[in-house]
Amino acid sequence: MRTADLLYLIEASQRLHLSDILDKLDDGVIAVDAEGRICFENEAYSRIVGVSERKTIGRNLHVVEPDAILLKVLETGEPIYRNRQLIHSVGKFVAMRIYPIVKNGKIKGAYSIFQDVSEFDKLNQEFHRMAGIAREYGNQLNEKQSLSHLKIVRRSPVYDKVLDKALTIANTDASVLIRGESGVGKEVITRLIHENSHRSGKPLITVNCAAIPDSLIESELFGYEDGAFTGSRKGGKLGKFELAHEGTLFLDEIGDMPYAMQAKLLRALQEGEIERVGGSKSISVDVRIIAATNQNLEEMIKAKQFRQDLYFRLNVVGITVPPLRERKEDIIPLINHFLQKNNEKYKKHISISPEAYHQFEAYEWPGNVRQLQNYVESMVIMTDEDGTVRSVPLALYKSESSQDVCEESLIDDLQNSFLLEEVSFAEAVRRYEQRLIRAAVESCDGNRDLAIKKLGISRRTFYRKLQDE
Repeated sequence: MRTADLLYLIEASQRLHLSDILDKLDDGVIAVDAEGRICFENEAYSRIVGVSERKTIGRNLHVVEPDAILLKVLETGEPIYRNRQLIHSVGKFVAMRIYPIVKNGKIKGAYSIFQDVSEFDKLNQEFHRMAGIAREYGNQLNEKQSLSHLKIVRRSPVYDKVLDKALTIANTDASVLIRGESGVGKEVITRLIHENSHRSGKPLITVNCAAIPDSLIESELFGYEDGAFTGSRKGGKLGKFELAHEGTLFLDEIGDMPYAMQAKLLRALQEGEIERVGGSKSISVDVRIIAATNQNLEEMIKAKQFRQDLYFRLNVVGITVPPLRERKEDIIPLINHFLQKNNEKYKKHISISPEAYHQFEAYEWPGNVRQLQNYVESMVIMTDEDGTVRSVPLALYKSESSQDVCEESLIDDLQNSFLLEEVSFAEAVRRYEQRLIRAAVESCDGNRDLAIKKLGISRRTFYRKLQDE
């Protein structure tokens, strides 16, 4: 290169100020010297962090942002890349690339180039929220279709009063506590309320409090931040409260919520805010709460198993769904509804004789509507294509001999799984437990409460074992 050309380049570089060029970038740029003093920042940096240059230039980053990753690069001399990093002092997420400045083998400083991804992060969270809602809708689709768009089957005046009360309070934001035995259809009342409220266009999110382990229920309800605990999903997870924002949150089996968690739930309901596990930021949520239980909460309050203040918060409006034995007028309409549904499902033309209808009405149905629904489906499956059901041989009473046969069969299955199929001992026991639970539910005619008592296990264990199937 000629001397004249070299002199021109030197003069040109002096005329063109590097800071002017960097100020035109949309990316934020900050540089520190070897001691950590901020010696340069462009206009984008000031805009992103919301602090003017005159307030930060010359200050030591150890004071301004003690946890800054830029200081780590300054110490180690190793570049770092992060797609999502929270700047704690301003509460914003950025994507950053940080490099050391090395001259003659010594670290003279470090600089960071970053983009504000807070808006993208919000969009990403909203995407995950909508994806979670979509999953919830998918899980509830079959149940929702089975309600035939809430054309509820009934003839009983007693049940009509329940429906009238549900419709009366539907378009309010009052919390509702639904009481009733297992299988009476508390979730049907919940859907009726939600679908007739001003929140009907928003999500209805269901949480079964009995089916979630104590250690996970807080993160299930409130969500968690990235890295909140070992095994947590990268990027964190939205909780049911956020998924139900502007909609309805249905807390089923509320009596099984751990006592320690009840205080946190009460605080969320009172303040309208939640805090994710591993987070420090309060998040506003707008949800209508509907809770359901088949337990005696008043007795649980006396036994210090349920908080009285939470009870009052939930029980603004109480609805009790009567068992099927107290609304026998609904039995035949329900049978006909389930019969038509299953005839279509299995492409059959099964009918029921008057004698069989009489037997259906005479039975007490301890498992309520759920038991009746399951029995009719089983009846359709086991009856010839165009047959007529003339009697209902309900297995109401189990003889000692049949119980012994059942126990022997379960033990044989355990031995066969372990010895013949060469599965692990744990797997063989898991299969045995599942068979035992199914047998208990069947022997109690679908009444899960009776099955739990018969098995002598907690409700939480019962539902967890069912989920393992």
